Amino acid sequence: MYAIRRLVHDWPLACFLPLAFALSWYPWLIALAQGRGSGPNPLGPFAAALLVLAIGSGWPAVKALFRAMARARVGARWYALALGLPAAVVERLNTAVATVLQRPQLQADLLAAGFTPAHAGPDAFSQLIRDELARYRQMISVAGVTAE
Repeated sequence: MYAIRRLVHDWPLACFLPLAFALSWYPWLIALAQGRGSGPNPLGPFAAALLVLAIGSGWPAVKALFRAMARARVGARWYALALGLPAAVVERLNTAVATVLQRPQLQADLLAAGFTPAHAGPDAFSQLIRDELARYRQMISVAGVTAE
């Protein structure tokens, strides 16, 4: 185990690249073998980075990464824009996105790239954001990350 840890510590990029490739593409290969369509796993590079960091530098480095992620901030003007956007503008944007997603050529291009075109609207997107925030709060809590 020490040899692997030393290798990852000394050559993190050389270990990260094949690991990120493998973690990104293996679900797609499994899906193809089962006759289903799917695209690469978008979390593959993130999972590879966490593994390389944990193996090469240990748990304190992973906690430091999560701390840095928790400290990331968005400027107040963007919150003001998002929260202060009039409902009429949100509805107009929603209608425009729904209309564009109905175009056959765009749907074909998205499907060919491994995406499933779907439109759920602003309420569903808000729920997704709430769910993701809850999931990340739990992840940070389990990791024991605290703000400095």
